[in-house]
Amino acid sequence: MKTKFFFLAVAAVALASCSNDETVEVNQGEAISFRALTTNLTRAADETFSNANDQFGVTAFKKSQTTGAYFDDVVFKTTDGSTFVSQSNKYYWPSSTNLDFYAYAPLPTEVGGSGSAAVTRGGYNTFTVTPGTDVPNQPDFVYAVTRNWGKATSDQTTGHVIPTATGVTINFRHAESKVLIQLKNTNNNLIFTVGNVEIGNLKGSGTFTWNGVTDGSSETSAASATTDGRYDGTGTLTYLNGTWNSLSGTGTYTVAMGTDDIDAVATGDQPRNVFSGLVNDGRDLTNTAANHEMILIPQELSIATKYSTDGSGATFAGAYITVQIKIQNKATDDYIVGDADNYVTAMWPLTALTWLPGHKYTYTIDLAGGGYYTTNQDAGEDALDPILEGAEIKFVTVTVDDWKDAAGGVYTGTTPSTPVVP
Repeated sequence: MKTKFFFLAVAAVALASCSNDETVEVNQGEAISFRALTTNLTRAADETFSNANDQFGVTAFKKSQTTGAYFDDVVFKTTDGSTFVSQSNKYYWPSSTNLDFYAYAPLPTEVGGSGSAAVTRGGYNTFTVTPGTDVPNQPDFVYAVTRNWGKATSDQTTGHVIPTATGVTINFRHAESKVLIQLKNTNNNLIFTVGNVEIGNLKGSGTFTWNGVTDGSSETSAASATTDGRYDGTGTLTYLNGTWNSLSGTGTYTVAMGTDDIDAVATGDQPRNVFSGLVNDGRDLTNTAANHEMILIPQELSIATKYSTDGSGATFAGAYITVQIKIQNKATDDYIVGDADNYVTAMWPLTALTWLPGHKYTYTIDLAGGGYYTTNQDAGEDALDPILEGAEIKFVTVTVDDWKDAAGGVYTGTTPSTPVVP
């Protein structure tokens, strides 16, 4: 999994990346079965295949075929977190050909899913995904392709089908993007109290089609795509292992800021939603990653620097992060923005970026920047309005009195006989 970090005061200014692969391996006997061996994921909504009742769907074709499935959309399930077996009749290896496997999870409702309408199957390699607004339960849609595997030989003496000695290995890949929002405060004179955090004006649904490429190292069909992916100018994201297209809808996702006590920098324990004075580290919104890490549709973001129309309280048209804030003077607790009973919604536009499948993007908001109003506060203008611009104490006219001549004339360098009294 790729990871990128963004630090936003008014815009993102830095990023870094790392990688981590999640691998699931499977084994076979005479009957085709799957056994999960490795899991590295921690988020509750991420697919792990390590718990009882975990399941995924599999379609198998004879080698190099994509029609006339050997079996189609069969659910393999585990009761012990290890061995996955078919939930219908058992399926056995053919004696004359290898098989290509296409696996995916979570299951759509039409094939036994647990009531989630977020994933709809359009064929063995095409799925429409619509992340829900309930962040902890957003599905992590993963897919896997293992081709040319499992050919068996025939014992001419007994006629018994002997499977190959090695088991099947399947590597599941994330088809969506993961997004994490963190907050910090770099102004030692201010106290921020935070309510809900929202990311919005995103594409809320899309159709994913994988191309059958497993790793791209020896696949000629990957020649037209880059490892990280690219848009073709028509709204289709093509990358090493597939495409996202038919992006539609407007997605808005809200995460409530946790209120548990944390050990804050230089201040001791304090509520998680209160940023008192200088707190330089990026703070997670809740104490459990599953409650605030979002799994969303990969898409192309373009930065917006104006409201959608000029004047008339026009709203912001680009992708954004908003934070409900109250701001107080640290020394006196006087409110600068909002009050004891009311938040003000501050907005930070997202920078131009393409979210790629299997990548994690971390946005760190510096609350000290104050953000922008979500609507135009100055009628007739479309420029973004900074919230703290009018609240900052500043001096705009600075003058100094002219020197005045003292009374009694001009000093000539001689000592007067009588002192001059001003």
